[in-house]
Amino acid sequence: MNKIFRRGALIFSCVAFAAAAFMLFDTALALLSTLAFVILSNIFAFVKNKPEKRAAVVLALLCLFGSSTGTASALICKGAVTKTLSLCDEETHYVVAVVEKEIYAEQFGSEYDIRTIEVDGEKFNANSRLVLEYHGGFEEGDEIVFYGLFSEPDEDDAPYLKSKNVFVTCSAGDAETVSGEKISVFKKINRFFENAFYEKMSERGANFASAVFLGNREKAEPNVKLAFKRSGLSHILALSGLHLAIVSLGIDFLLRRAGLNKKIRLILTVISVVSFALITGLSASVFRSAIMLVVFYAAQFFGEKNDSLTALVFALAVIICVRPYSVWDSGFLMSFSATLGLVLFSDVLTPKFAAMKRENYSKPKKILRGIVSYFVGLLSVGVIATAFTLPITYFAFGGVSLISALANIIVIPMIQLLLYLLLIFCVVCKIPFISDGAAFICDGLISAAEKTTGLFSSIKGVYVSVRYPFTPYILAAFAVTVLLIIVIPKIKKVYIFAATAALCVVFAACLGIYSSATANDVYAVCVNEKSNDAVGVVYRGENVVIDVSSGGFSTLYNAVKATEGRAASEVSAVVLTHLHRNHVHTVEKLAGYVKINTLIIPSAESESDAETIRDISAICGANGIKTEFFNRRSDSYMDILDLTVKLPRFEVLKRSSHPVISFTVSAGEDDVLMYLGSSFWECDGSPDKIECPVVFFGIHGPKPQDVNNKEMNVKSNVNICSNETIAEIFGVTENVISKHKGKITVLTER
Repeated sequence: MNKIFRRGALIFSCVAFAAAAFMLFDTALALLSTLAFVILSNIFAFVKNKPEKRAAVVLALLCLFGSSTGTASALICKGAVTKTLSLCDEETHYVVAVVEKEIYAEQFGSEYDIRTIEVDGEKFNANSRLVLEYHGGFEEGDEIVFYGLFSEPDEDDAPYLKSKNVFVTCSAGDAETVSGEKISVFKKINRFFENAFYEKMSERGANFASAVFLGNREKAEPNVKLAFKRSGLSHILALSGLHLAIVSLGIDFLLRRAGLNKKIRLILTVISVVSFALITGLSASVFRSAIMLVVFYAAQFFGEKNDSLTALVFALAVIICVRPYSVWDSGFLMSFSATLGLVLFSDVLTPKFAAMKRENYSKPKKILRGIVSYFVGLLSVGVIATAFTLPITYFAFGGVSLISALANIIVIPMIQLLLYLLLIFCVVCKIPFISDGAAFICDGLISAAEKTTGLFSSIKGVYVSVRYPFTPYILAAFAVTVLLIIVIPKIKKVYIFAATAALCVVFAACLGIYSSATANDVYAVCVNEKSNDAVGVVYRGENVVIDVSSGGFSTLYNAVKATEGRAASEVSAVVLTHLHRNHVHTVEKLAGYVKINTLIIPSAESESDAETIRDISAICGANGIKTEFFNRRSDSYMDILDLTVKLPRFEVLKRSSHPVISFTVSAGEDDVLMYLGSSFWECDGSPDKIECPVVFFGIHGPKPQDVNNKEMNVKSNVNICSNETIAEIFGVTENVISKHKGKITVLTER
């Protein structure tokens, strides 16, 4: 990389850093961090340009200008965000909006991404998430009106929504359509090809094709998304640089075969790349790839040398200036990080995997060498991409696939072939017989890719948590290594590989020490939301989540996510203490978010229970979940490796048909947690003394009058109460879970 490219990369990095700093932090911290970065950049410029003082001064001024440009862009965006947040005033507003995308639409509720164009009679341009308690039935492009109440999104959902430029949510009791669809020509083309997929392919194949080729990722089946995530192949489902590069190479190949001259071919390829990016929705990762490809082809057109690092940083600067909210987009950040790793190591990788050109080599030997080089190259690319995306993975997902590199070697060639076939299908989709044949081949290839990924995903322990206490230090050391690669371009690559190997050894050693030191610790999480409880327990890498709710998704999901952070990135068992019809949808949705090894449910006691169990069992079968049953009319013991859950037989109170729910979780021979609910002390045979490290009094009991009128002998290290009145009587208000929504975690050392 020559001086001009290095200077350009430095200027563009100033633009990107300033915009990102002002979006992520408060103004004071953003200003200080930006000034520090600019000062360091200028020092670097002067050190590198000692003989050229004039050039150093010009470069310093350009760095300041770039920082000012990035800051201005972020401030404009922040001003728009502040105006949008002003709607969260607990007042009902009359809103006119256009539906941008359907998130989900079910009988019990629906959500849509909308763009507001008018609020209370005044023009207003902002994005928001509309939440309805019924099936809205809206199509993309519909203009709708409603009275809505705006609020800031939940803390867990906020980063994802911000990455889509959605900073507020809006709930409405009723909404109606005032005009039909108004969508862009690019969206119409997207929908045309999507309809062609569904006409010729199976529904499952069309869902997958729509996701990987047209950018409609929401079409992919939840269990497919989970399988690709656990196999380290999520980047395949999210349209990114890989897809755009493959499509551009295919188009360039066809134009070469057509015999067009170089400049016309380059112009047509650029037009095709830009059009494809717009048709697929122009996500941040596609935007990044499109800019880099345009720069690459433009350099070829004008006969100039292309520099990948400069193009990458230029793309980053443009995207963050045009879309400052992209700093919350984990997909974009992972795309940038992976590309940065490949760019930095491209001078090492390219010669190793170049095709054999010596004339004295036989053709079979060249072909064999080419095949071997291709797969070794995929392995190297996979390892580098995984390493460079690890920091983003840590903060965004908290887990990493151990089989990612191997899965990429096997699945990516299938996806590359599929993308070329889908491109051909789009060209011939209206030609009878030919389009049917192409669709049949695509369906078969999609099925093979899904089954292969499913096999990788089914391996126990293949996806592990990286949220150990020492992980940030490993990531910091890795960041320093990357910085040295960028700042010192002549550093010997053998030193880099040695440093990486050393980091791996340190990580493994720390993991071993940490695992040994915490082997007997029990991690418990208790979640309460309104009248629903869920308990999760992690011990020696195994975890069990017990649901005591009316079948809602949120409570159970929050308990599962809380246990994932303790090196348990799959659920050993989920126990449903009783059945509700809502559990069918909850189990189906949860199976799309996390791998569940076993689902334990009560045996049927009515025809309604039998119907619910049949539906749940079908979902479990489709997702590879083992189903077990327990009898509610007798004491049940469920062994989940080193954990045991004891569910006493259900008692029904005389004053109510509500069953008494209580259970004990044991690690080895020791009880570690007890859940007591539904007026436990009213039942015959209840023990006079409760002794356990953690006691969780559920939302339904005990009753305050029972606590006041009957001596309750409870001996524990931690008492947790869902009911605030009971908590006050026990004097454990510091451990109270909010009456409406909350979570508390307890680490018990044994």
